[in-house]
Amino acid sequence: MTAPEDMTAALRGTLQSVATFVEQLPAGVYEAPMADCQGTTIGQHVRHCLDHFATLASGLPAGEIDYDARRRDTAVEVEPVRAVQVAQALSATLAETLEGLDLASDLRVRTACGRTGTVAWQRSSVGREIQFVVSHTVHHLAMIAASCRHRGIPVPEELGVAPSTLRHRDALRVGG
Repeated sequence: MTAPEDMTAALRGTLQSVATFVEQLPAGVYEAPMADCQGTTIGQHVRHCLDHFATLASGLPAGEIDYDARRRDTAVEVEPVRAVQVAQALSATLAETLEGLDLASDLRVRTACGRTGTVAWQRSSVGREIQFVVSHTVHHLAMIAASCRHRGIPVPEELGVAPSTLRHRDALRVGG
């Protein structure tokens, strides 16, 4: 029998990756528009992801997560130091909130899938929502990493690479 995946550690690791990446960016890059990403900035993508983590953290105690009601802390978009602080604070808050919590615990979740109509609540679980925010963030980091590489800005090789891809690569190295 294999050990279960430590989803809380994965969540915290994702937030640490965001913080470390933002800390290492050259001055001015964080808030500069990325032409190859429709003019959005790294800061906007980071804020968007951190807002999802914050929504998860604030919704867990009540068992309801409404991703469309995110706070949208725009200061995070233009202040890299603030983004790092928020990522670190969310990591600590989520670790505390998740301690002893059954990842199979039921949640009600909603997020719009279309432009019109009433957004319905759906059933989910704590574990599934951790998977969602981690995957969501990895994909935003992939866009950021691609844009940075295109502009000659160095980024860690594994930034924005899905955990399943990293596992596959590790298995090839071990088995190959």
